[in-house]
Amino acid sequence: MNPKFIWQPFIKRHKLRVASIVMLGLLSSYCTLLLSLSIGKFLEITAGAGAGKTKALQLLGIHLTGNLSAFFTFFFIILFIKFISNWGYNLSTLLLGESFAALLQGSLLDHIVRNKSIGNESKTKPGSHTPFSNDAKTIQLFLTKGIIGFITDILFLSMALYVLFQLQYVLTLYVTLLILIFYGIQRWYNRSNTPLFAEKRKRQASLLKHSSLMIHTDSQITEEQQTRLLRKQRELKSTLFRFHVKKTFLKALSPFMLYLMLAVIMAVICLVPVPEKPAPGEILTYILLLMTLFPTIRNLIRIENTWVEGALAAEKYTKTLIFNHKETIIGTQAPKNTTNNSFSMLHSGNARQL
Repeated sequence: MNPKFIWQPFIKRHKLRVASIVMLGLLSSYCTLLLSLSIGKFLEITAGAGAGKTKALQLLGIHLTGNLSAFFTFFFIILFIKFISNWGYNLSTLLLGESFAALLQGSLLDHIVRNKSIGNESKTKPGSHTPFSNDAKTIQLFLTKGIIGFITDILFLSMALYVLFQLQYVLTLYVTLLILIFYGIQRWYNRSNTPLFAEKRKRQASLLKHSSLMIHTDSQITEEQQTRLLRKQRELKSTLFRFHVKKTFLKALSPFMLYLMLAVIMAVICLVPVPEKPAPGEILTYILLLMTLFPTIRNLIRIENTWVEGALAAEKYTKTLIFNHKETIIGTQAPKNTTNNSFSMLHSGNARQL
């Protein structure tokens, strides 16, 4: 079956919603372009350079005067619009994806219930449900991005900050201070929302376990089981909504912080007295190097999210290993303590499934 027959009807049914998501994405990208090109206008005002980017702004329909207050007003308005549109785009995309996943899950469950009600014993392969596949990926990211990547980014940023410090030590002190502040904000935000992240994982695991038991059972699915499954789906949907609101806000916050840092640095440059103002070429080099560091700085200020999710996945994985180890011990000792070995083996097998 062609996969497009799965997602095409869904997109047609939600075409206005999809169109609004696309428009939000375009608006966010357009604002990113304007923010980058506006640097040329800043250099033109302060150092008489950057005419090429100013012309590019005019081609996009933006005509800025040579007034610094007008420039910063424009810059902060575009920055705010980018933040809102980026957050809205990410949140809307994730919620649409959750609706699509819920639709597919409901269709699959209806198919299984219908087959069981008419006596069709179609079984799902045991390997089709992998409850720890996401956890394994999260733990992998914790190692590659949270540890190895973190060390690499720290070393690279240290080297780059040394160069920036040699160019302009005052500006670099501001950059370092802002990086620490932004990291502190992200750290606080992630730590304060750790219970929500854990709740989301718990509800997903509970729903997966319950649906897996329903699918693999040989008996007919009861109305009570279906009601319980629907309740778990509603609870998960409510948790996922709160989770995605928090997560997408965090994702949109990072570029907002980086461009806010750039705005602060430009404001500091403007406040420097003319005799002490850096040379135009030095300003251009400093800003370009700083913008080159944006991906590295973004990774570092967002590293707490990788650590929090990795710790939750590792904790769950460790608990599972301990649980399975205890069950293995019970399973090996049970035949010695009972005369009904068949019943003991069956009980041990069911305990592992639960």
